[in-house]
Amino acid sequence: MSLLCFPFQVEDNDDDVIQELLIYRCTSNYYMTWVMSICGFKGVLLIFGVFLAWETRNVHYPSLNDSKNIGLAVYNVFMFSCLALVVEFVVTYPPLKMLVGRSIVLVGTTSTISLLFVPKVRNCRSSCKAIIQSNKTIINSSAFVV
Repeated sequence: MSLLCFPFQVEDNDDDVIQELLIYRCTSNYYMTWVMSICGFKGVLLIFGVFLAWETRNVHYPSLNDSKNIGLAVYNVFMFSCLALVVEFVVTYPPLKMLVGRSIVLVGTTSTISLLFVPKVRNCRSSCKAIIQSNKTIINSSAFVV
């Protein structure tokens, strides 16, 4: 366990008060090994996702054929993961590292979920509008039958 101390001056012209940001951080001699093993495991999972997207590319049901979206989602996750790794090892100021890392996770997760589910919601809404329109046509045409 290590303690990082970041003193900073408050802007209210009081020289007697110094605020410090204290961050407790777990450290290990095998940190790099641990990070690389997790990245390797997640890389295997991404490759498996690409394999599944490739195998399901010729499915005849349009609602199940998401191989393009899955491929884009895997690419999206890969790029945001690489960006997070760069931030982890390049940025040295811990509050900035936390802010940027959590922002990357938020934006990456939101964009991946949107990439996968927004087309399905649009398809569902357009098909529901078509069904409602056809039901109105049937009701209007049956009102004149005597």
